[in-house]
Amino acid sequence: MSANNFEPYKFVDYQDQYQDQLIEMLRKIYAEYDQVIELDSLDADLLEIKTQYYKPSCFKILLDQEKVIASVAVKIALGKIELKRGFVDPD
Repeated sequence: MSANNFEPYKFVDYQDQYQDQLIEMLRKIYAEYDQVIELDSLDADLLEIKTQYYKPSCFKILLDQEKVIASVAVKIALGKIELKRGFVDPD
């Protein structure tokens, strides 16, 4: 078993094929707090993850089989480090 896999879960680098699932998970989580996802402004980074979180930054997702169930990102820029997009699907 590799360090990034713990059956049936996989902790992997973000891949574009999971964008829709990620956004839907976040919509559900935001709704629990009476919030809405704003892809045209505050949450626009979710449409350009590979551009916004390029190395040395990273964006990871946790998969249960092929379903996105969690996310976390680390943004490193201009001498600052930010922990971002830490979410877990409540289901």
